[in-house]
Amino acid sequence: MKKLLNSLLVISVVLLMASCAKSAQNKLNATAEQINQELPMDFGNGICMDSLTYDEADNTLIFHYALSEEYQTVGSLRGAHDAQRRFLTSYLSSQAGNEFTKLLVDANANISLEYTGSKTGDKTTLTFYAKEIKEILDGQEDAQDDRTVLSNLLAVTNDQCPVQLNGDDLVMTGVALGDENIEFYYTYNPEVYEFDPANTDALKALMKPALQEELSAPGNAMQLELMKKLNLGITYTFEGEGHDPITFGFTAQEVQEL
Repeated sequence: MKKLLNSLLVISVVLLMASCAKSAQNKLNATAEQINQELPMDFGNGICMDSLTYDEADNTLIFHYALSEEYQTVGSLRGAHDAQRRFLTSYLSSQAGNEFTKLLVDANANISLEYTGSKTGDKTTLTFYAKEIKEILDGQEDAQDDRTVLSNLLAVTNDQCPVQLNGDDLVMTGVALGDENIEFYYTYNPEVYEFDPANTDALKALMKPALQEELSAPGNAMQLELMKKLNLGITYTFEGEGHDPITFGFTAQEVQEL
């Protein structure tokens, strides 16, 4: 079962930076050209990165994403812009994002994340302007800790909830960062889904392949890294009308072994 995480997937850019460009602007253009050779790329969670372009006139690096709209819509992402902005700020101020942030500041460049719904053609764009990025770099001595970064990442998911995974019969209602686990919450229709609270091992076995696929998706690399560093597991809670809530999950050790 796929959770809805943000699609701010700029980590890959840092790994592919062109190192021989004569100027910061040329380096941005070279980076876009290099990454485009690897695209399109499926990041999981219904998100595909189609292209990366550098608009010289606007001095903007633009990430173009297509959403399948199976689990989330462009409208839900539009409503999560504040949470996306908090997460991207966390990433750009982190050690992992340091090289990318410095390059953007050297080029005095903006970055834009453009999402297009594959079914509806609806679009939304989130832009970080050069001034904002420079302020982030200047404030890196106050970089956020790993738990705060993960909390900001999960906030993007929360801002898109509730999300219908199967109409009203199965709905993701939220996600929380607990002391020992990332906690996912769902409601379900007992007339459609049967959960045996006495056999949570069967539920884990059913969930395991989907969780493995999800955690191995490129778009979830940061979440998985943070979970390992913070030694966190995952729990799932399902609530059906007239039934006691059912909670099961995977320990931090089990997540490490997936």
